[in-house]
Amino acid sequence: MIALDTFALLRSIAGAPETFAAVEADLERAAVSSVKKVLKAKGLTLEDLRALNRSLGADTLGFILGHDAMKDSDIKALVKKLDKHWPMLPNARIDVQRDHLLALATGAVRPVERALASHSAAKKGGAKPKPAEWSKAMGARPQKVA
Repeated sequence: MIALDTFALLRSIAGAPETFAAVEADLERAAVSSVKKVLKAKGLTLEDLRALNRSLGADTLGFILGHDAMKDSDIKALVKKLDKHWPMLPNARIDVQRDHLLALATGAVRPVERALASHSAAKKGGAKPKPAEWSKAMGARPQKVA
């Protein structure tokens, strides 16, 4: 059985944009959909994201991350998968999350390690002692606040 070389076909289409101008919108949907499927793959790693960035370029990857096909929940899930200890994740606006993904893809930033995330959470007021315990530790008696 003879199989179609899909990548050779796509290279041929890309080499003759004037011939395929009538179906450019279809080609865009197919291309964006293909990249989106790669991004949503269960086993996607940071190295996979960086390889995708090297293949497409940061401008194209940034366009796709900002494209209507990528839902906000898709972006958040990607950030959570690739940088699960990023302290800003719970509260970051979606544009900040997209920027962070692109920075991860280009290598401008590295994922936050667990120890660093715990340290910054504690520094920002993470695990605080109970007020009564704190008061006792300081030698004062806990008081009711009206």
